[in-house]
Amino acid sequence: MWIFLSIVVLGFFSVIYELGTDAQAKLNREEGERLKKEAEDNAAIKSFNEAEKQRLASERVKIANKTIKIAERKKENQNHLTIRQLVIYSFVFIAIAIAIILFFKSISST
Repeated sequence: MWIFLSIVVLGFFSVIYELGTDAQAKLNREEGERLKKEAEDNAAIKSFNEAEKQRLASERVKIANKTIKIAERKKENQNHLTIRQLVIYSFVFIAIAIAIILFFKSISST
């Protein structure tokens, strides 16, 4: 009788142990799935952040290129004479030329 009772008790403990390991395995599986999903989410966030960094870097490059082009245009515009300046310089040149001609005429007539 004791043998039968001990076999029943061992069987009962064996079943309880199996149920416990099944529950633990289920918890481990769920934890693994949760960690996997979390890792996928983190990878997606990381790739999004990298894409955002790339976009911001390209925006900075575009802004820098525009700034350089604007500075070059300003420099080019400073090197070119305006119409007003050309008119003033031509009048000054003509006045100097007339003064030189009159100076040499007055020298040659005396």
